[in-house]
Amino acid sequence: MNTYLSQIRKKTSTRPVTLNPTIPVLILTAVFAICMLSFPEIAQNTVKESASFCIRTLIPSLFPMLIASEILVAIGFSGNKYLEAFFEHISGISAKGLSAFILGVLCGVPVGSKTAVSIHKSGKLSKNETEVLSAVSNNPGPGFVIAGIGVSLFGDLRFGVVLYISEILSALIALRISKSLFFNNKTLPQNRILITHVPKSFSSTGTVLTKSVSSATQTMLTICGFVLFFDLILSSLSTLLFAFPFKATVMSILSVLLEITSGATSLATLNHSGSNISMAFSRIFAFTLVGWGGLSSHMQAGVFLLDNGIGMKKYYTLKILQALICTLIGILLANII
Repeated sequence: MNTYLSQIRKKTSTRPVTLNPTIPVLILTAVFAICMLSFPEIAQNTVKESASFCIRTLIPSLFPMLIASEILVAIGFSGNKYLEAFFEHISGISAKGLSAFILGVLCGVPVGSKTAVSIHKSGKLSKNETEVLSAVSNNPGPGFVIAGIGVSLFGDLRFGVVLYISEILSALIALRISKSLFFNNKTLPQNRILITHVPKSFSSTGTVLTKSVSSATQTMLTICGFVLFFDLILSSLSTLLFAFPFKATVMSILSVLLEITSGATSLATLNHSGSNISMAFSRIFAFTLVGWGGLSSHMQAGVFLLDNGIGMKKYYTLKILQALICTLIGILLANII
């Protein structure tokens, strides 16, 4: 009996202690709830401003793009055969994924990731390919980068154009690096392991439109929800740091990490502060911002990826890599723009 008990103690003592993953979530939820209860007026104003931004800017610019991307995937949109060959050569991903990259570049977050998942569901991309492609395709669109950040916030059209070009270049470089990191050239393209179930294709124009509008609407609501959530977090943190001497710099960094719209606005404020150091800091970090995209955009992509059993380890690896590449491009161009 004593021997039996000693064996049980030995087994239990050597068992590794793991942290329950719900504990950090509960702590963050508690902190968030306390902030909302402590500053109810700020929370209400933030929600109103964020909802107004969604209605005035985000929905008009993004919703048509979401519908268009759904329709293009439904009808089997693909690029030029030469572009498809180039895309497969540099990335190791099926040429069928080119449409996701193109739509991501043209339409903005999270159209590229959602399109990649849609192609995967049709049986044309493996999980591995979808995870990689969704990362390099999940980027802010030209309207937001050039007109929003460059013209409206920084007051510099050329800077906005350079930001957008740098975003595309960093995505392509990250895509090329991903071929060496995540794909075995000996197994591509003949031996890709794709899903065996292929959903039934759309049978009529009416069905295409109905499903496309329905899916785009659900996606749009998800995007607006994330924008409101992260704006609430940032406004709460800004209130908590009201007496901190380097509040503006800290909030700029946090905004860049969390949400792209708030990050761009915060960096533009630093850019117009009059200090040469602040101007250089804000412009270089703007490259980091468009390369990274913000945690909000990653969580938006995660909604589609995780719902379809696709992990996000490669996704976050590539977004960090893209942010670093885009920042290096910004530093190299700092004396030009």
